[in-house]
Amino acid sequence: QTVTLAQVQQVTGAVGSQSVTAMVQALADRDVTAGLRLIQEMVVDGASLVEFSHQLVEYLRGVMVLQMTEDTGLLSDLPGEAITRMQGQAKAIDPSITLYAIKRISDAIGEIKNSNQPQLLLELAFIESVQGTVGGPFLSGRWARSIWFWGSSAGSGWGGNGGRPGAWGCFWP
Repeated sequence: QTVTLAQVQQVTGAVGSQSVTAMVQALADRDVTAGLRLIQEMVVDGASLVEFSHQLVEYLRGVMVLQMTEDTGLLSDLPGEAITRMQGQAKAIDPSITLYAIKRISDAIGEIKNSNQPQLLLELAFIESVQGTVGGPFLSGRWARSIWFWGSSAGSGWGGNGGRPGAWGCFWP
């Protein structure tokens, strides 16, 4: 009886490189639906989300290297076809999104290992990476620069609490 790569991956929880490439493409396209669908498929297939996250960060590192240097020699350990794919994705993703995704998904790995909701944690990390921040488009402009506080102050520039103790307020710089 012949054992296939797909069978080995299913038994070990390993993830194919196609899934990693597809997830980075979903990030490039800012396609939350595609990313969440990929995560759901991996969960149903029994893939290790921790292993997938490690592979995703490593792949994104390659994209980052190409964005920052355009030097394919720094990725000499990778096959030429993978570098070619990364080059296309490096042009399609804003470098700040790549950096944020690397940081956010790296942080999520430790959380995923110890969670009873690993799928949710990876989904949140992906969504936040697509948006580029925790708040995404909702925290931009003046709202992003405001400072929310609990307490009171009757001074100039403070608003939202009417000087009442123990109320939420906001400072508009």
